[in-house]
Amino acid sequence: MRRRWLPENGLHERTATRPKSARFDWRDGQTRVTVTFEDKGDGKSTVGLEHVRLADAQEAERMRTFWRERLTSLKSQLAGGEISA
Repeated sequence: MRRRWLPENGLHERTATRPKSARFDWRDGQTRVTVTFEDKGDGKSTVGLEHVRLADAQEAERMRTFWRERLTSLKSQLAGGEISA
């Protein structure tokens, strides 16, 4: 399911506290991604994402755009039934 959402295969899991959170090394090997999930009931949830150790503000903005696009895609895939939650 992750590859369908993130085809670049950039996440390498470090630790996870299922179903609440997970930490990953990003494909560059230098930065980390933390994802948290909060159950909102009625089949809804909130996802929080933090990408840390980025080199500079320009890289932070580039990754902010990237993650915004990926999370929008995830929402669409979940709503369309393409990925089972």
